Amino acid sequence: DEFEITGCVNGSACNFNENATEEDNDICIYTDGLCESCSGELDGTGSVVDNDVDDDTVCDADEIVGCTDATAFNFNSDATDEDGSCLYTSQNILTFSAGPNLSSFYELPDYDIDSYAVENLSGLFNESNMYAALGQSNASLFYADIGWIGSLDSIDTRSGYWLKLYEAQTVDYVSYPNSEDLLYSLSSGANLISFPSSDSYSLEDAFPSVLDGVVSTIISEGESAVYDFDNNQWVGSLTNLVGFKGYWFISNQDIDFSFDLSSPGFARVLYSNKDVLPGFEYNQSTKQAFYYIKNIQGAVEGDWVIAYHDDVVVGAREWTGSTTDIPVMGYDGDDYSLGYIDNNSVPSFKLYQQRTGKLFELYGEIPGFSNNIVYMIDTVFNRDIEVPGFVELKGAYPNPFNPVTSIKFSVPEQMHVEINILDIQGRLVSHVVQGTYEYGNNEVLFNGNLLSSGIYFIQMITDSDIKYSKITLLK
Repeated sequence: DEFEITGCVNGSACNFNENATEEDNDICIYTDGLCESCSGELDGTGSVVDNDVDDDTVCDADEIVGCTDATAFNFNSDATDEDGSCLYTSQNILTFSAGPNLSSFYELPDYDIDSYAVENLSGLFNESNMYAALGQSNASLFYADIGWIGSLDSIDTRSGYWLKLYEAQTVDYVSYPNSEDLLYSLSSGANLISFPSSDSYSLEDAFPSVLDGVVSTIISEGESAVYDFDNNQWVGSLTNLVGFKGYWFISNQDIDFSFDLSSPGFARVLYSNKDVLPGFEYNQSTKQAFYYIKNIQGAVEGDWVIAYHDDVVVGAREWTGSTTDIPVMGYDGDDYSLGYIDNNSVPSFKLYQQRTGKLFELYGEIPGFSNNIVYMIDTVFNRDIEVPGFVELKGAYPNPFNPVTSIKFSVPEQMHVEINILDIQGRLVSHVVQGTYEYGNNEVLFNGNLLSSGIYFIQMITDSDIKYSKITLLK
């Protein structure tokens, strides 16, 4: 007995022991008949091998990896194991205005394609609504009896384009992801490019450091941004980069780059009406320049700067209180730009004073117009707006009064003003106003119906001075 070897003597068991002399089949272990197999040892040390590591009843050797999500456009109905390769289309709602739209398409309407025909792109719009497409250095036009002619045959994911439409339209644009991240190549000069995200990114977040000192001017549709090296910040009306918009990057050298999308973006606004001043509307043109004005004598936040060519409004921007870019639209050969400025012609500017509704001519050293150029102007002046040099309480009219009079005063800059009425003994009898007033002449009404006839004093209190003026109430 001392030479007996007890073990599993069933040859179908994984721990079969060919050396066993005494049967003990209670210790035999077997496969489940599905994906399990035996490790192959014949000395009783064999074990069951699991060939279905994910326990999905499909043996590892029979697994087909791929996209198992039926909502993905690359769904594989034969796939049994998800490999993370699922790709999805994007549903984009794009809004276009009548006239020129500076657009781009960082994703195209099919997968793994490098370009998309302009003729097919025009088919996304209402019939014959899109009539022109202009690239950085080429263009195509649509003629009803001929079709599309020109050197711009197709669009790509990295470029921007001016698309001209007869009528405003919203387009449901289904796009496919790119097979790799977009790498951009800039040449020295103006480059019309796309922005590769469905979200909106602040210019500071998306602008890659490799472009620091290389690109300091960016122009979009009616907006622009210039880097202020003195204050280390971007200035201008363009603050965000948005997918499906086109951007002119003005570069001082040839360079390759990718946008920095490491920070989270925020939802793209479906459509944002550009700020306009009623009565001073103008059309977008494919020819545009921007005049950055640093200082305007007598202007306050809320005023507007209007650009003219002769008597035609060619641009407008609300004054921000500091450096502001004023768009100036040029004639590009289309009817919507008739009367707009030509190359080398000098625009004129007027200040629209919001509080009075008056227009004032602005004067300064204004350069001539050239497309896609940004001009920096230190100061423009006006000869008609009187800017007081000191705080003045001008009194009241009428005086004597019964019971209402107008109190007039002026301040040389925006400041806090308090107006009170004191009796002949210096006691406060009425608090008229207290608040912030803009530079220049101001007036407030005072109603003395609760006071008795007599002599009173207007008290004007500012941060820098206190003024008094005598008034007489006669009932």
